[in-house]
Amino acid sequence: MGKLVGWIVAAILLLAGTGVLIWGMGQRMVADDLRARLERADGTINALKENLEAMGRRVDAAAQEKVRFQRDVKDTRSRIIEMERSDDPDKEEQLRELNSRLSSLTTSLLDATNAEPELAAQLPGLQNQAQALLGIERIGRAVQLIHQDSGHAG
Repeated sequence: MGKLVGWIVAAILLLAGTGVLIWGMGQRMVADDLRARLERADGTINALKENLEAMGRRVDAAAQEKVRFQRDVKDTRSRIIEMERSDDPDKEEQLRELNSRLSSLTTSLLDATNAEPELAAQLPGLQNQAQALLGIERIGRAVQLIHQDSGHAG
């Protein structure tokens, strides 16, 4: 009878040990899955940050282009006024060229003026996506730390 009890105790301990091993493997798989998801989130966050920075550069470039066109329009108008006051024999031809340039610059200025807010309007959406991903990343990192602190992850 004593041997039978010993075998039963050994079997119970073996089952318990196997259960702990399986539970530990499950926890390890959860931790590994979490690490993989965090790595993917990091990659996505980095790509989103790069997109956000690139979009910011495009908005800045559009604003600078708009300022340049404004300056060129002002300069061309000043030159037209000067030419209208001049006695230059080629006055009509030069005025025609300046007016053509002014028309072209005005169109470019309108395009640049319209492009700037369109680009700027895309920034909040990218910022919201980045904030959402950062929130998910923080939660994942907290869960990972909890698993590590409790000895569940390796």
